[in-house]
Amino acid sequence: MMDSTDTLSQHRHRSIQAVLNDGFRLYFGNIWNLIRSSWIQAVVYAVALGFSMTYFFTTLLPSLKGYAGNTGGHLAVWALTVAVFVVTLLLFAFAGGLVPLSEHYRYGKMARPAHWYGRWPWRATLHGLRRLPGMAGTTLKSQAGLLAAACAVMLLIVVIASAVLMLPAAMLVLANVEAYSTGSLNPMDSLPADATTVSMLTFTLCGLTQAFIHLATLFPLYYIWRNSTLSHDTTGKPTQDKQ
Repeated sequence: MMDSTDTLSQHRHRSIQAVLNDGFRLYFGNIWNLIRSSWIQAVVYAVALGFSMTYFFTTLLPSLKGYAGNTGGHLAVWALTVAVFVVTLLLFAFAGGLVPLSEHYRYGKMARPAHWYGRWPWRATLHGLRRLPGMAGTTLKSQAGLLAAACAVMLLIVVIASAVLMLPAAMLVLANVEAYSTGSLNPMDSLPADATTVSMLTFTLCGLTQAFIHLATLFPLYYIWRNSTLSHDTTGKPTQDKQ
Protein backbone atom coordinates (compact mmCIF):
# COMPACT_ATOMS: atom_id res chain seq x y z
CA MET A 1 0.00 0.00 0.00
CA MET A 2 1.33 3.42 -0.90
CA ASP A 3 1.98 5.66 2.05
CA SER A 4 0.20 9.00 2.13
CA THR A 5 3.63 10.62 2.28
CA ASP A 6 3.88 9.82 -1.45
CA THR A 7 1.86 12.96 -2.09
CA LEU A 8 3.80 15.22 0.24
CA SER A 9 6.04 16.60 -2.48
CA GLN A 10 2.99 17.54 -4.53
CA HIS A 11 0.93 18.87 -1.61
CA ARG A 12 3.23 20.76 0.71
CA HIS A 13 0.42 22.80 2.25
CA ARG A 14 -1.58 20.01 3.80
CA SER A 15 -4.83 20.34 5.68
CA ILE A 16 -5.17 19.59 9.36
CA GLN A 17 -7.54 16.74 8.51
CA ALA A 18 -4.95 15.12 6.24
CA VAL A 19 -2.21 15.45 8.85
CA LEU A 20 -4.35 13.91 11.59
CA ASN A 21 -5.66 11.13 9.35
CA ASP A 22 -2.19 10.20 8.13
CA GLY A 23 -0.68 10.36 11.60
CA PHE A 24 -3.29 8.25 13.35
CA ARG A 25 -3.45 5.77 10.47
CA LEU A 26 0.31 5.30 10.71
CA TYR A 27 0.06 4.87 14.49
CA PHE A 28 -2.75 2.33 14.53
CA GLY A 29 -1.34 0.54 11.47
CA ASN A 30 1.85 -0.16 13.43
CA ILE A 31 0.40 -0.41 16.94
CA TRP A 32 1.66 -3.92 17.73
CA ASN A 33 5.21 -3.11 16.63
CA LEU A 34 5.08 0.06 18.71
CA ILE A 35 3.82 -1.82 21.78
CA ARG A 36 6.53 -4.46 21.31
CA SER A 37 9.10 -1.68 21.00
CA SER A 38 8.18 0.09 24.21
CA TRP A 39 6.02 -2.05 26.49
CA ILE A 40 8.65 -2.31 29.23
CA GLN A 41 9.20 1.45 29.24
CA ALA A 42 5.44 1.93 29.30
CA VAL A 43 5.09 -0.35 32.33
CA VAL A 44 7.93 1.38 34.20
CA TYR A 45 6.42 4.74 33.23
CA ALA A 46 3.05 3.66 34.62
CA VAL A 47 4.52 2.21 37.84
CA ALA A 48 6.61 5.37 38.39
CA LEU A 49 3.52 7.50 37.81
CA GLY A 50 1.41 5.32 40.09
CA PHE A 51 3.96 5.37 42.89
CA SER A 52 4.58 9.11 42.54
CA MET A 53 0.88 9.98 42.66
CA THR A 54 0.15 7.54 45.48
CA TYR A 55 3.15 8.70 47.52
CA PHE A 56 2.16 12.32 47.01
CA PHE A 57 -1.36 11.87 48.36
CA THR A 58 -0.70 9.28 51.08
CA THR A 59 2.68 10.43 52.43
CA LEU A 60 4.01 13.73 51.10
CA LEU A 61 0.81 15.76 51.29
CA PRO A 62 0.05 14.74 54.90
CA SER A 63 3.63 15.72 55.74
CA LEU A 64 3.32 19.09 54.02
CA LYS A 65 0.01 19.69 55.84
CA GLY A 66 1.62 18.95 59.20
CA TYR A 67 -0.01 15.56 59.83
CA ALA A 68 3.32 13.68 59.63
CA GLY A 69 7.00 14.46 60.15
CA ASN A 70 10.17 14.11 58.06
CA THR A 71 8.93 16.37 55.30
CA GLY A 72 12.40 16.72 53.78
CA GLY A 73 12.86 12.95 53.48
CA HIS A 74 9.40 12.47 51.98
CA LEU A 75 10.03 15.27 49.49
CA ALA A 76 13.36 13.70 48.44
CA VAL A 77 11.73 10.31 47.84
CA TRP A 78 8.95 11.90 45.82
CA ALA A 79 11.45 13.93 43.76
CA LEU A 80 13.31 10.68 42.98
CA THR A 81 10.11 9.06 41.72
CA VAL A 82 9.46 12.09 39.51
CA ALA A 83 13.01 11.88 38.10
CA VAL A 84 12.54 8.18 37.29
CA PHE A 85 9.22 9.03 35.67
CA VAL A 86 10.78 11.74 33.46
CA VAL A 87 13.66 9.49 32.32
CA THR A 88 11.27 6.65 31.53
CA LEU A 89 8.94 9.05 29.73
CA LEU A 90 11.79 10.12 27.43
CA LEU A 91 12.84 6.52 26.76
CA PHE A 92 9.23 5.54 26.09
CA ALA A 93 8.72 8.45 23.67
CA PHE A 94 11.85 7.51 21.71
CA ALA A 95 11.43 3.71 21.84
CA GLY A 96 7.73 3.79 20.97
CA GLY A 97 7.58 6.84 18.75
CA LEU A 98 10.58 8.81 17.60
CA VAL A 99 12.92 5.93 16.72
CA PRO A 100 10.23 4.06 14.71
CA LEU A 101 9.30 7.35 13.02
CA SER A 102 12.95 7.90 12.14
CA GLU A 103 12.97 4.45 10.52
CA HIS A 104 9.82 5.30 8.61
CA TYR A 105 11.37 8.54 7.38
CA ARG A 106 14.53 6.79 6.16
CA TYR A 107 13.17 3.46 4.90
CA GLY A 108 9.43 3.93 4.42
CA LYS A 109 8.50 1.40 7.13
CA MET A 110 8.93 0.65 10.82
CA ALA A 111 11.03 -2.38 11.66
CA ARG A 112 9.77 -5.04 14.03
CA PRO A 113 11.96 -5.09 17.16
CA ALA A 114 14.33 -8.03 17.19
CA HIS A 115 13.91 -8.77 20.90
CA TRP A 116 10.93 -9.43 23.16
CA TYR A 117 12.09 -6.63 25.45
CA GLY A 118 11.85 -4.08 22.64
CA ARG A 119 14.18 -1.11 22.30
CA TRP A 120 16.32 0.74 24.82
CA PRO A 121 17.47 3.69 22.67
CA TRP A 122 19.84 5.44 25.09
CA ARG A 123 22.12 6.87 22.40
CA ALA A 124 19.24 7.76 20.10
CA THR A 125 17.51 9.56 22.96
CA LEU A 126 20.57 11.68 23.78
CA HIS A 127 21.15 12.41 20.08
CA GLY A 128 17.49 13.18 19.54
CA LEU A 129 17.30 15.58 22.47
CA ARG A 130 20.07 17.60 20.85
CA ARG A 131 18.27 17.65 17.50
CA LEU A 132 14.71 18.26 18.67
CA PRO A 133 15.09 22.03 19.32
CA GLY A 134 16.31 22.58 15.76
CA MET A 135 13.55 20.41 14.31
CA ALA A 136 10.96 22.26 16.37
CA GLY A 137 12.33 25.59 15.18
CA THR A 138 12.14 24.52 11.52
CA THR A 139 8.57 23.33 12.00
CA LEU A 140 7.48 26.50 13.76
CA LYS A 141 9.08 28.66 11.10
CA SER A 142 7.16 27.19 8.18
CA GLN A 143 4.19 25.34 9.70
CA ALA A 144 3.22 27.39 12.77
CA GLY A 145 -0.46 27.69 11.84
CA LEU A 146 -0.89 24.01 11.02
CA LEU A 147 1.07 23.02 14.14
CA ALA A 148 -1.09 25.19 16.39
CA ALA A 149 -4.32 23.89 14.89
CA ALA A 150 -3.21 20.26 15.07
CA CYS A 151 -2.06 20.63 18.68
CA ALA A 152 -5.41 22.17 19.62
CA VAL A 153 -7.34 19.29 18.05
CA MET A 154 -5.04 16.66 19.55
CA LEU A 155 -5.35 18.29 22.96
CA LEU A 156 -9.12 18.05 22.70
CA ILE A 157 -8.87 14.38 21.67
CA VAL A 158 -6.49 13.61 24.54
CA VAL A 159 -8.70 15.39 27.06
CA ILE A 160 -11.80 13.50 25.92
CA ALA A 161 -10.00 10.13 25.81
CA SER A 162 -8.40 10.74 29.21
CA ALA A 163 -11.72 11.82 30.73
CA VAL A 164 -13.21 8.47 29.76
CA LEU A 165 -10.28 6.08 30.23
CA MET A 166 -8.77 7.76 33.31
CA LEU A 167 -12.01 8.39 35.17
CA PRO A 168 -11.01 6.08 38.07
CA ALA A 169 -7.80 8.06 38.62
CA ALA A 170 -9.71 11.34 38.49
CA MET A 171 -12.16 10.05 41.09
CA LEU A 172 -9.28 9.11 43.38
CA VAL A 173 -7.76 12.56 43.04
CA LEU A 174 -11.10 14.14 43.89
CA ALA A 175 -11.49 11.82 46.88
CA ASN A 176 -8.09 12.87 48.20
CA VAL A 177 -8.85 16.54 47.65
CA GLU A 178 -12.15 16.12 49.48
CA ALA A 179 -10.36 14.37 52.37
CA TYR A 180 -8.02 17.30 52.84
CA SER A 181 -10.77 19.88 52.53
CA THR A 182 -12.75 18.52 55.48
CA GLY A 183 -10.34 20.03 58.03
CA SER A 184 -10.47 16.87 60.14
CA LEU A 185 -7.65 15.94 62.50
CA ASN A 186 -6.51 13.15 60.22
CA PRO A 187 -7.78 13.50 56.62
CA MET A 188 -6.72 9.94 55.76
CA ASP A 189 -9.34 8.63 58.20
CA SER A 190 -12.03 9.63 55.68
CA LEU A 191 -10.50 7.30 53.05
CA PRO A 192 -10.82 3.49 52.95
CA ALA A 193 -8.24 1.41 54.83
CA ASP A 194 -6.85 0.02 51.59
CA ALA A 195 -6.63 3.45 49.94
CA THR A 196 -2.88 3.13 49.30
CA THR A 197 -3.19 -0.19 47.45
CA VAL A 198 -6.22 0.96 45.48
CA SER A 199 -4.49 4.22 44.58
CA MET A 200 -1.33 2.46 43.39
CA LEU A 201 -3.22 0.00 41.21
CA THR A 202 -5.56 2.63 39.80
CA PHE A 203 -2.92 5.24 39.01
CA THR A 204 -0.64 2.59 37.48
CA LEU A 205 -3.28 1.07 35.20
CA CYS A 206 -4.54 4.48 34.14
CA GLY A 207 -0.96 5.62 33.56
CA LEU A 208 -0.38 2.69 31.21
CA THR A 209 -3.43 3.71 29.20
CA GLN A 210 -2.35 7.35 29.28
CA ALA A 211 1.09 6.47 27.91
CA PHE A 212 -0.23 5.09 24.63
CA ILE A 213 -2.86 7.85 24.31
CA HIS A 214 -0.11 10.46 24.47
CA LEU A 215 2.21 8.46 22.20
CA ALA A 216 -0.33 8.71 19.39
CA THR A 217 0.06 12.49 19.30
CA LEU A 218 3.64 12.20 18.01
CA PHE A 219 2.48 10.79 14.69
CA PRO A 220 0.53 13.78 13.31
CA LEU A 221 3.45 15.96 14.47
CA TYR A 222 5.73 13.76 12.36
CA TYR A 223 3.78 14.64 9.22
CA ILE A 224 3.80 18.32 10.11
CA TRP A 225 7.58 18.16 10.48
CA ARG A 226 7.82 16.38 7.10
CA ASN A 227 5.79 19.22 5.63
CA SER A 228 8.34 21.69 6.96
CA THR A 229 11.28 19.74 5.52
CA LEU A 230 9.62 19.55 2.10
CA SER A 231 9.02 23.29 2.12
CA HIS A 232 12.81 23.66 2.19
CA ASP A 233 13.63 20.71 -0.10
CA THR A 234 12.36 20.63 -3.66
CA THR A 235 14.02 17.26 -4.32
CA GLY A 236 12.14 15.27 -1.69
CA LYS A 237 11.39 11.77 -2.98
CA PRO A 238 8.26 9.90 -1.99
CA THR A 239 8.59 6.66 -0.01
CA GLN A 240 6.59 3.49 0.00
CA ASP A 241 5.11 2.17 3.18
CA LYS A 242 5.48 -1.59 3.32
CA GLN A 243 3.25 -2.09 6.31
